Amino acid sequence: MNLSFLSLTKNAEAAETIAKKITEKHNLSASLVRILEGSQLVFLLNDSLVLKIFNPDDELFFQNEVLFLQQLFGKLPIKTPKLILSDYEENLPYLIMQKLEGVPLNKVWETISYAQKSELLYQLGTIVKEYHHLPKNRFTNTTHPWSPFIRDQKENLVKNHTNFGVNMELIDQIIKWVNIHSSDLSNSEDIVPLHTELMLEHIFVEQTGDKWSITGLIDFEPAMLGHREYDFAAVGVFICPGDPHLFRQFMLGYGYKPEKLTPSFSRRIMSWLLLHRYCNLTWFCKSVPKNIPSNNLESLHDYWYAIKSNHL
Repeated sequence: MNLSFLSLTKNAEAAETIAKKITEKHNLSASLVRILEGSQLVFLLNDSLVLKIFNPDDELFFQNEVLFLQQLFGKLPIKTPKLILSDYEENLPYLIMQKLEGVPLNKVWETISYAQKSELLYQLGTIVKEYHHLPKNRFTNTTHPWSPFIRDQKENLVKNHTNFGVNMELIDQIIKWVNIHSSDLSNSEDIVPLHTELMLEHIFVEQTGDKWSITGLIDFEPAMLGHREYDFAAVGVFICPGDPHLFRQFMLGYGYKPEKLTPSFSRRIMSWLLLHRYCNLTWFCKSVPKNIPSNNLESLHDYWYAIKSNHL
């Protein structure tokens, strides 16, 4: 991380000074509330707008989020933030967008009934399918081109996992797993617009009566055009780990027929996780129950991606 930006994120007064300078530049008389989540510097403006200031080292992620915000707005059955403006201040890229209504799903997940969670995962599957069916030509200027990206991920597989502290016993399993279970990494028929980080905190929901519905999606810095199955990897790890029924609901909502949800399919999803930009097995395994052998990929696969026909 850019050291001056890292210092800025840790200095509340300096961070607020930059934010005020930006709001004054655009004649926005705004109360500032810092949102202490994520890797960028984020402020809520008057509870209606969001200011997101990027690390200068993340220039390509900034440009990419601008592109996806522009191209997604009004094109999905749920809301994505409307981009108000993007600019630079003291070499810091930033954007201002509308704040979504509703609450991030991670704020209410533990209070929602299991039946409602099942419904939400099915809804999410249908929404992701709509996202994937958007015209690819809207996103051809993505700053994360798929072919060189996924080629580098495969070529640097050992280096990437070693950098995250994975031991050689698991590294050997990772190499074998990807070699055996990977699909065609660049089949043009499977290349679609991706979100790449489907996590509870990026999904917004609203409650009507006793029913929860997905109403919004945020965070498009690492979005790209890529293989549709790459988007499924985050769901099993971050939304419904250890719950085959919920993962199955997501896949059924996406439109997969039950007979297609085979062990070979779920093993391919595990391969996409191992090739993922942010795959940090050392960190992921900290949330895995102690009775699951974290040094065994087959066990981790069964915990994150096993798809069973269990019922409520």
